[in-house]
Amino acid sequence: LLLLPRLVRENGSGTLMITDLHGTPVIKAIYHFPDRALDSASLRQDSPASAHGQNVEEAKPCLMLLALSTDEVAFASCRQGPSGSLVIHHGSNRPYGWIQLQTQEAFEIMSATGLQMHICVCSAQEYNMTDREGRLVAMTDTSRGPNQRAVRIGTCTDAGLVLLALLAADMLKGAATKVLNQK
Repeated sequence: LLLLPRLVRENGSGTLMITDLHGTPVIKAIYHFPDRALDSASLRQDSPASAHGQNVEEAKPCLMLLALSTDEVAFASCRQGPSGSLVIHHGSNRPYGWIQLQTQEAFEIMSATGLQMHICVCSAQEYNMTDREGRLVAMTDTSRGPNQRAVRIGTCTDAGLVLLALLAADMLKGAATKVLNQK
């Protein structure tokens, strides 16, 4: 069980700590909501370029998970991708896959190897993550407050991917809210 703060667009950018139940930091996350909303109008669907004209591999990460060591090695990140997606990268900067908003209540994660997962908003602020077959692999619980989630991660599940995906979902949801508010 890990405690994961919620990313809110109004915060813009910053650093947060993912902790265990005792409050001991486990992973550091650095985030920056993009200046522009992640929408299909700002990103061409057939282009690997980001909204800022860079290739996805060259784009600055908008979300990074760092190991809590003296050199704070990044072990995963997200960058703006085509069609409002976020491209997930390994710590070595190799693309792993992507996450995108399907509806206001659902996200899809797809890896380059074909791994598929889904995140659905099952109540106001709680998420469930399932695999391709619909099996629950992770879930959140907001009983600790609206801005703090307890994350339960199933066995044989990549905890780093779960945490990165949940934070990326917060970013995508914040970007979609900005688009809706601009209309």
